[in-house]
Amino acid sequence: MRVCAAVVLVSFAIVVALGVNMYTMQTAPKAHADYDGDYNAYPYGECTWFANERFHDIYGYYVPWHIGNANEWVDQAYNYGWQVSSTPSLYSLIVLQDGVQGATGYGHVAMVEQIESDGTIIASSMNAGAGWGSSSDEEYWSGPGVAFIKP
Repeated sequence: MRVCAAVVLVSFAIVVALGVNMYTMQTAPKAHADYDGDYNAYPYGECTWFANERFHDIYGYYVPWHIGNANEWVDQAYNYGWQVSSTPSLYSLIVLQDGVQGATGYGHVAMVEQIESDGTIIASSMNAGAGWGSSSDEEYWSGPGVAFIKP
């Protein structure tokens, strides 16, 4: 009987140490456990990959999140304490929500490279006007469904 109780106790200790839920027998999720921030985790050819590369070119590091479509970057920015604004600034990331200014159902993200005197925003982008996997400079403007994020 003591051996059985000892086995149960040791098994329980192992389950707790591994973070396994006793009801579902699944491990608890670990946010960003496999990401250390020193590489671009987004898939090549997507606007998220290009925006992250361009961000790295300017700031010297990648965005601290590695999951999510472009339309989720505003929430990610809030979660990491970044500035989120409706006013453009040079070298901020412009985030377009689904269907705004030609953005797909996943949104779109690009790097603000220039702000014209009439308010037109010139942003470097991938997977926009030039097509999938191609970069181009595109014109955008402030308005509903448009946010600007930066650290």
